[in-house]
Amino acid sequence: MRLPHSLSRPRWTRGDRADRAAASDVCRRERHTGAPPVPGARAALLAALVLAALLWVAVPAAHAQTPDAAGATLGVTIDRTEVTVGDRISVTLTLRLPADAQPDLSALDRQFGDLDVLFVGLPDVQALPDGRSLVRARYEVAAFRPGATAIPILTVPYTTAAGSATVASAQPLPVTVTSVLQVPEGEDPGDIRDLKPQIDLSYRGGLSWRAVLPALAAAVAVAAAVAGLLWWRARRRRPAPAPVSTAATPAYESAALAELDRIAGLGLVEEGKLREFHALLAACIRRYLSERFGFPAFALTTSELAGRMEREGIDRWPARLATGLLTECDAVEYAGYVPAAARAGTSLDIAREIVVLTREAADPAAVVS
Repeated sequence: MRLPHSLSRPRWTRGDRADRAAASDVCRRERHTGAPPVPGARAALLAALVLAALLWVAVPAAHAQTPDAAGATLGVTIDRTEVTVGDRISVTLTLRLPADAQPDLSALDRQFGDLDVLFVGLPDVQALPDGRSLVRARYEVAAFRPGATAIPILTVPYTTAAGSATVASAQPLPVTVTSVLQVPEGEDPGDIRDLKPQIDLSYRGGLSWRAVLPALAAAVAVAAAVAGLLWWRARRRRPAPAPVSTAATPAYESAALAELDRIAGLGLVEEGKLREFHALLAACIRRYLSERFGFPAFALTTSELAGRMEREGIDRWPARLATGLLTECDAVEYAGYVPAAARAGTSLDIAREIVVLTREAADPAAVVS
């Protein structure tokens, strides 16, 4: 049976002919080169996958931050997840709190499990535009046993503005610790190996004068040196008495030390009045710096005071002590930071050391022999 002409032969439109010609040209290029050309979309997808892998490697390990019932989040990041024994791991805690909430970070340094805490930084408190507060704290820890370990579950208790006690927590982060020893495959790096056998040396009886003479000469030299030292010490005159300074202690120094003694005797730390204790401590140090160096330390923020002390030429160590002490006082007074009682006592000692390190040098004319 013969089909109609319209069914036995397909009709090609002008567009179909152009597509067919393009397809034939692509086939000819594939036969000539041996491989089809790579489409542009496939190259763009490959570049995107490479970029995503690089970003995944570069970003440090971090916890997912899930808000609790009160809206607080605790995030933990570490700078690396694979270390060798004794390497420092930087741990950064980021705590976002609702308005007027007061955190307690005093027990965080005891929550790291089998990791040793090497450094505890002062918390950095910032106020967010929406009324919440952001608290950052940095720790440095290290592991001294090879194997798999982890930054454990960290918790921070805090009190909301309504007075209810709540706890913010974060999930653990795994860390792999490798040994620095070159241990053969299949052996335990903590296993103690047996001592190597002793080397057999040939022995010949008797003593040689060549071996005895150097030892005898050394013994004579040591005896002569000891005798000379004893003779010199016996003939040495008694040292002259140290000069006695008759210069009077400046009034501002005496007032600062007396104020610190008064603060210590109030018993504020024992009564739990840490905010009042740190406020008095900060006021005493600011008043002393103003009277000692002649600039209004009581009218400057802590960061402004650090720059002013550097411009005034104050030694770096007392300037760093003063900046650190006032930063901690600000955190307790304004951010609700609650330090341990032992740390509060240390702050009082630091305040006394600032006064002692920055006291004026004695006038040479006022020193008598």
